Amino acid sequence: MSGAATKRLDHLLVALDFDDTITAQDCNDILLQETTGDAWLESEAAMVRGEMEQGT
Repeated sequence: MSGAATKRLDHLLVALDFDDTITAQDCNDILLQETTGDAWLESEAAMVRGEMEQGT
């Protein structure tokens, strides 16, 4: 970063919560909504209805 001010982090915490034990909202839902808008909702509904096969 030539010429740009940088700030060094003393500590970094990364929390991955895929079963809602440490967050108030599902991390996947937040990520999908932020990156795709509502485009992911139909895929989610199809998965809940059992219309999608899991890869092996």
